[in-house]
Amino acid sequence: ADSGLTGTALALLGAGVPQVVAMRWVVGDDYARRLARRFYGYLLRTAAYSADSALNQARKDLLRHPKVVAMAAVDHANPLILGAERVQLRSHLGRSAQLARRLPRPQPLLAGGRRDLDPRPGLVGRGEPLTRLNREWLRHDTGCAIALVQGLAGLGKTALAAECIALWHHRFDWVLCWQTRPDPLGADSFYRELDLKLTRDSEVYRQTCAQSSSDRIYLEPGPLWSGGERYARMRTNLLQAATAEAILFVLDNFETNLGEPEGARPADPAERDHPCRDPEWGTLLAALAEGLPGTRSRLLVTSRHRPVALFQSGAAARCLWLPLGPLPPEAAWLHFNQCPAFAALIHGNAADQALGERCLEVSRGHPLILERLCGLACDPAAIDRPGLSQALDTLVARGGYARLPDLFAGGGDAAAQAEERRYLEDVAIGAIDLLLGQQGPDGQRLLWLLALAGEPVDTTMMAKVWTVVWAGPGDPGPPPDPAGAAAVLLTGLHRAGLVYPESDSGPWTCHELVRERKLAWMNAHPQEQSGRTADQVLLALGERFESLFEQRLGSGAPNAQDRAVEAGRRALGYCIRAGALERLHGFTSKLILNTRDPRLLDGLVGPSGLLRALIGQVPEGQPRWRLRTYIAN
Repeated sequence: ADSGLTGTALALLGAGVPQVVAMRWVVGDDYARRLARRFYGYLLRTAAYSADSALNQARKDLLRHPKVVAMAAVDHANPLILGAERVQLRSHLGRSAQLARRLPRPQPLLAGGRRDLDPRPGLVGRGEPLTRLNREWLRHDTGCAIALVQGLAGLGKTALAAECIALWHHRFDWVLCWQTRPDPLGADSFYRELDLKLTRDSEVYRQTCAQSSSDRIYLEPGPLWSGGERYARMRTNLLQAATAEAILFVLDNFETNLGEPEGARPADPAERDHPCRDPEWGTLLAALAEGLPGTRSRLLVTSRHRPVALFQSGAAARCLWLPLGPLPPEAAWLHFNQCPAFAALIHGNAADQALGERCLEVSRGHPLILERLCGLACDPAAIDRPGLSQALDTLVARGGYARLPDLFAGGGDAAAQAEERRYLEDVAIGAIDLLLGQQGPDGQRLLWLLALAGEPVDTTMMAKVWTVVWAGPGDPGPPPDPAGAAAVLLTGLHRAGLVYPESDSGPWTCHELVRERKLAWMNAHPQEQSGRTADQVLLALGERFESLFEQRLGSGAPNAQDRAVEAGRRALGYCIRAGALERLHGFTSKLILNTRDPRLLDGLVGPSGLLRALIGQVPEGQPRWRLRTYIAN
């Protein structure tokens, strides 16, 4: 802790722990991980090392570590060992029985040589969904035995599933995995493969089948078993096997098994969930949602879309829904810091640090873009900086994210490049456009508003702007409860994976990939705009935030001035983007004079600030003279 030694270490000593390794102050993640590995390595390697000598040797190793530049200098002075009684472990020679549980069984997890669900080093930023899985899915008293990890392509759904397997496979007798891409997996094929896997590996299942062949999970169709009765018996037998042993079922990329929502652009967000192409899959998922709770078995599904079967009637209470968004900035920084090339940038000179920070800003926390930028930075042809800078320039240009395949689809043979290109095109264009086409008119307009804003906007503000912009002659008029209607629409967009809240009750935003595709979509489908222009939407945003600026400035609430300035900054930016320069008179002067934070003030009137960038756009004469007066103030 910042105050030095805390009472935790002393309390442990007082409770009878002979020695405690502690840190004087907060220590960096990289240093803590490396120190722990070396400390326990020395402690367990040979009887020559006691706890204090192992810690001392680990500290010396890190002082000579080639990546010492990535660690803070004060980290090396942090580790302490407390306690007079020296701890020395004596290991016994021989193979540990725990080695049999080191990897999930059976191996390999996936057929065809694919390793997508193998452990991935350095997963960051997913602590919240992992915590929820541990508390709400793994426990046997929650009534929830199915977890759905849902999100757009490239957000790390498979990586999170791999982490779940690595963390918790020891709780299960078997980990049985299917990756249903690029082709869907029929329910019949699933039953057959599951029966084969358990027959090969599970003695318990073989004994069950030996007693009665009708207890097999897959029953050949014929005179004895056919039609709905056959499927009902196979579902029963599957649940019987899941009760007899602890099995983790993993269905990765399940979206290939899902069809389109029923009806054209359903208005109710609950009706936008996707039905299974094979009706038996829907029946099976519903049966598992009801039958797995109370057993030691669990089902983990990853999908770009939500299956209807998991969220209809009573099944929703038995399924944990985990929508994935981009990584937060601090997690994206940790991701980059694990890449040697980017660590050199982050901890390099001022120019290197600026390039590293630009990479973080451009990626917007998208895991796939982070990984591809790391790969580009590690390329000897790109680490001289021009290649990396050029890639960033391409991504920030208008429509640049659609060029992901051109930037990152290199490497490997022709077949691998073609497959990578198809995947990147799906990430950047196809998967998002598919979801956009499923939204109703009101959802399209609300998402367009959010895309034009380019910053997080809360539900109340969106409802106000939506009501003002689309409440003219010929429009259906605002709903009785605009904020409630906007909340319902946002729920639907969130379920689709197009938007996400910055916190549990925070403002809504969308990733730059979605924003880019949405703006392109509206240009290609002008009828969705209902006769409005982007400038009209931006001006309405500016007017609403200007009103919020005035309201906060006179409220007298704590931190009212700082919160008012933030609203004013956004109002100014929207008015400038809308070309409504006449609205700058009066309001701009009040905004500048009330801005106390030097960084915010620099963003307004500094060399690259909003107002200085306007000087060349404002007509000569009184308007330009007035603008220069604001800057002089």
